[in-house]
Amino acid sequence: MKATGTTALTLSAEIRARFEEFSRSQKDVGQYIVDHLDEASFHTAEELARRANTSSSTVVRFAQALGFEGFPELQSAARDEYRRAREGEGSTPEVANPPLFPIDQTEFEAALAADHHNVEETARRVDREEIDASVELISRAERTVLCGTDQMAFFASYLRHLLMLLDLRCEVVASPSQEGLAKLGRIDENTVLVGFSAGRPHPLVVRAMKLARHRRAAPVA
Repeated sequence: MKATGTTALTLSAEIRARFEEFSRSQKDVGQYIVDHLDEASFHTAEELARRANTSSSTVVRFAQALGFEGFPELQSAARDEYRRAREGEGSTPEVANPPLFPIDQTEFEAALAADHHNVEETARRVDREEIDASVELISRAERTVLCGTDQMAFFASYLRHLLMLLDLRCEVVASPSQEGLAKLGRIDENTVLVGFSAGRPHPLVVRAMKLARHRRAAPVA
């Protein structure tokens, strides 16, 4: 691994010192690392890119601009700085969110830690009133249609399983097949449509949501 240009500086300090040298997107990456060193120490390059609103290739180029061979070396420096900061503070029980795994975690542990963080972040952003309203809609609906494709089809099927245990009538549309389109064609004002997406929604989900609004069904996303 290459050393950073100024070996006496921590990663955060060097990013601050060279901040004006970077491109706009690289600045976004650098600012996120400085502001969220604990998270950057455990994120994958893809997750860090998503949180900095840029691409994973930009993250790699940013690491190389600092003198590292790639992202793993930059992350190692981030973990080292984070570990030293924690050691400086002392191992006290007041640490609000200690890491799930040691600093020298495996790739599996890093992925698991990132998922754990994402679940916590989602929980903090959940609007209780919106959840209650969605539950009320589904519980009172004559029919619920769950629309999700590709990997989202699993979550749609699992929700269908849970709703069926509650004796609620529901159907899954997982592809633009003739059967799936027929299910969407029966959407009316007594239907609740639940759309699933991760990132950019599938055209089928977009089409289903538009159809639901047109037919005065209740959309939930």
